[in-house]
Amino acid sequence: MRLVVNFLCRDIERQLAFYMGVLGLPEIVASRSPLFRALGNESVELGLNGPEAAGLLGLGGRTATPGCAAPITTYPTFMVDTPAQVDGACARAAALGGHIVKGPYPTYYGHWQAVLEDPEGIVFRMGAAALPAGVEAAAAPWRR
Repeated sequence: MRLVVNFLCRDIERQLAFYMGVLGLPEIVASRSPLFRALGNESVELGLNGPEAAGLLGLGGRTATPGCAAPITTYPTFMVDTPAQVDGACARAAALGGHIVKGPYPTYYGHWQAVLEDPEGIVFRMGAAALPAGVEAAAAPWRR
């Protein structure tokens, strides 16, 4: 099984440039259409659907409007190998017009992660299943 995550976007070209820059993944040119862009590799694919695609999917009345971020009902987590890669992705996201919501920070389960928004307000996480040297896991929220 392979997971493909799709975002409904207002500007697929800007979103493509943003995610290519943050994640370092190439565009899947064979998937390109006037309504769609994709990037990825053998492990992950991120699809970026233009506004017209919402109607084709039967979701026309459920998308974000200009000036209003999408409601947060789900989010993808892009797992990388090292905490330094999480830090680097945060720096690139901010430079490319994204926003760091939280992080990078240690989780109670021993991951290093950050919560970010892309230029259209879509929330995603960057995470590594390790902590930087000298950083301890956070206390479990139910034990505070």
